[in-house]
Amino acid sequence: MKLGPLEGTTEEIKDMIVASGGTLEQYLQKPKSELKNIFFFIPAGANLIALLSLWFTHSYHQEYVAFVLVIELAAIGWMATVVAIAFDRVLPAVVIAVSLLLAALVAAGLLDPMRIPQILKPFAKD
Repeated sequence: MKLGPLEGTTEEIKDMIVASGGTLEQYLQKPKSELKNIFFFIPAGANLIALLSLWFTHSYHQEYVAFVLVIELAAIGWMATVVAIAFDRVLPAVVIAVSLLLAALVAAGLLDPMRIPQILKPFAKD
């Protein structure tokens, strides 16, 4: 039987816990709660709607584009936070945030897609 970091029969584990003066709770770990899929779908949907809105309306009023861009930045932050929590790592969240930011800038007409390799070149490994 294996109980957290302990391994042995039930009696051996019980005797070791009693002999150490500890409690069973010291050796047990609460399982990490998983994020529900809805926590991914809501920010992903918000990003998709904002990106499509920017893509199809970026030549209209600048105030509208600025408003949707602010919403998109909030959705990017939300998505990056959900990914960082779900994977318990920062790197996937940073990659997603940078990718969505570049997509938002292209969709808003503020960045030429041909310039993206030049922007990312300093970060590439040789």
